[in-house]
Amino acid sequence: MARIAAVTDQGRRRSNQDSHGSGVRSTSLGEVTLGVVCDGVGGLAQGEVASSTVVRAVERWFSETLDEVLVEPDEAGAASGEKDAALAGATPVGAAPAGDGICSQRVMDSLDNLVASANASILRYAAAHGGKMGTTLSALLCARGRFLAVQVGDSRVYHVTPTSARLVTEDQTLAARDVLQGRMTREEARTSDRRSVLLQAIGSQESILPIFYEGAYEPGDLFVLVSDGAWHLQEAAGITQAFSPLTEAGEKDLELACHRVVKRDLSLGEGDNLTILVVGPEG
Repeated sequence: MARIAAVTDQGRRRSNQDSHGSGVRSTSLGEVTLGVVCDGVGGLAQGEVASSTVVRAVERWFSETLDEVLVEPDEAGAASGEKDAALAGATPVGAAPAGDGICSQRVMDSLDNLVASANASILRYAAAHGGKMGTTLSALLCARGRFLAVQVGDSRVYHVTPTSARLVTEDQTLAARDVLQGRMTREEARTSDRRSVLLQAIGSQESILPIFYEGAYEPGDLFVLVSDGAWHLQEAAGITQAFSPLTEAGEKDLELACHRVVKRDLSLGEGDNLTILVVGPEG
């Protein structure tokens, strides 16, 4: 049975623009586990509305649409499902190609459509209310030892084993791009103002291209989804220290660990909203 624990904290901000959600469902693949974290873009109006809107949309997709896209398509469906095959080319180097089940092209196409729909909805809302809104998205699906993550912005997904924590997603920021292009080291990026400048945010631009990541996990592994306030001062080393000893722990102990991470970040001077969502999928 899946384990889920989460903590969110306003930090030193006047409001909490983070939102998170989760779910567990029985499907044709067996048990599927969902985790999602969204962070309303700082400096834009009503970021909390944008983040909660996307979380609700993902949870609704999980409960109402996932079963449909897990069903094997007929020939006509297979042909139409190829329309967005170019998305595979947008997947970062090192990520596996589209596979079967939870990592199928049909699931990715459906999530891509969800992001496009949410983006259009937030843009309409912002236009009607005379402001700007935006949110990051880090979402995770796990089933049968495979995971699929979808990413927009700079919230993160970590894969935690008993000995390590690996960053699954790549930040979509100016600093991250500078690192990839060799203009900045990772150490320089940690303190650069450019780490907070997003290349994409749902609701802040006309077109969004979510990036997908897939891979395998072992029984007992954990996934830790965090808003940027919860990784600025921790990075992978802090996540490893906090959660690697707890891969066999229950939800109560995982929640306590989330509280410890938040408390440590605040004591070190973190001023942003902080959200940590831990997902321990069924093996």
